[in-house]
Amino acid sequence: MLINNCPVSNVNTRILLYDSLVEAYRHFEIDSLIHYSRQAACFSESAGLPAKAERYLIMNTYALLLKGHTFEALMKVDTTDVERLYPENRVDFLIEAWHVSLSALSFFSPHEVNPDYLGRLVNVSRRLVDILPQEHDFYPLAKAVVLLGEKNYTLAVSFLTSRLEYMDLSDPFYCDYGSIMAMIEHSRANYDQWLYMQALITLSELKNLILDGEAMRQLCAALVMADDIDHSLNYLIESQADNAFSGAIMRGVHVADAIPVISKNYKKKEQSHWKLLYRAIILMLVLVMVCGIAMYVHFRNKKRLLAMHSKLEQANDRKEDNLGNFIALCASCMERIEDLNRVVLRKLGAGQANELHSLAKSGKFVDEQRRMFYDVFDEVFIGMYPTFVDEVNALCMPDKQIRLTDSGKLTPELRILAFMRLGTDDGSQIARLLGLSLNTVYTYRNRAKNRAVDRVSFEADIMKIGRIC
Repeated sequence: MLINNCPVSNVNTRILLYDSLVEAYRHFEIDSLIHYSRQAACFSESAGLPAKAERYLIMNTYALLLKGHTFEALMKVDTTDVERLYPENRVDFLIEAWHVSLSALSFFSPHEVNPDYLGRLVNVSRRLVDILPQEHDFYPLAKAVVLLGEKNYTLAVSFLTSRLEYMDLSDPFYCDYGSIMAMIEHSRANYDQWLYMQALITLSELKNLILDGEAMRQLCAALVMADDIDHSLNYLIESQADNAFSGAIMRGVHVADAIPVISKNYKKKEQSHWKLLYRAIILMLVLVMVCGIAMYVHFRNKKRLLAMHSKLEQANDRKEDNLGNFIALCASCMERIEDLNRVVLRKLGAGQANELHSLAKSGKFVDEQRRMFYDVFDEVFIGMYPTFVDEVNALCMPDKQIRLTDSGKLTPELRILAFMRLGTDDGSQIARLLGLSLNTVYTYRNRAKNRAVDRVSFEADIMKIGRIC
């Protein structure tokens, strides 16, 4: 290394190299700091520079605290007689004691400020205020701590703000000033401002390569309280990595204290996520079921619609057939009337009035027309309602079924029911159309009712036969 190649005779150059190494490793790697500070102390002692040797040993105090020798470092601060130190080392010792006291205060104040360790920091600050000139960079910091001990927060903040306003985050003093400002804001229960200061201190530590700092851990704990588990875990991992690299064991202990809290909150958050996932799955299943039901209803309605469409097409076809039958019936009636007219004229012209009277009285012509009407009506009606007979029998008791005639025609009883289905409920009108007496019509209707399973609703059920729903 460069320091080993430096000639022993060149004391000043070697001292400068030691100063650079100690300062470089002060917050970067504790083991190297201790190693080089002790090596520098030995060299300074052998070179006849006891004050320098004393100064290097003083700079070891803060490192001892971070390595876990807390009480040894505090004992060194308490038992050292400042008056017996070399004059040029007294301020350095008190500043080192100040940093030791501040770190001890952070170690032993996990939630609230420990008054005993705060008192220790205030005492060291008072001694600094007594010997430092007001223009010294550390004077406002020490004075602010004294005012903090007196709970004069407003004046303490003014001392710090006067320097922080013009101080860049890359300034090594920013972390110390920010730490005291954060402590004051915490004491005033101004937690948002305290969190803001911790974020700024974290940035300053990153800019100055301070790996043994406390701000990132404080930020991690604050984010845990804010239920920001993801960011707090990231800061925890980074803080632990920095502490492990720097060798600051005590900082690692405080980082470890946050792990159970984060783990508990992370598990709680994970359980919450699982609950949300289960709810989402249940909701998806419900939606799938609703969609399935909707699709089933859709296809069922579509099937019904197709069936109704088919029935409508069949009805249209039957309508055309029925219209043709009706025209044919009308034409046949006109032809019969013309034949009758010719017969009447011929008989009357031949003087056969008596024979014409006998023909009219026999009813032969009317019977032929009625039979032709029955044939056409039966054909048309069965074409319109092909299941009429089966549906009527479904309304009747099993042992009282109604059958078609041997030639496949409707019986008088079925014709009466057919007229009822067509909306002709007037008995006298049915009697005239079928050539029956009114009593005969009522007799057939009562006989049909006697066949029914439900006499009360029988005629209403007849009206529903063949209806397209």
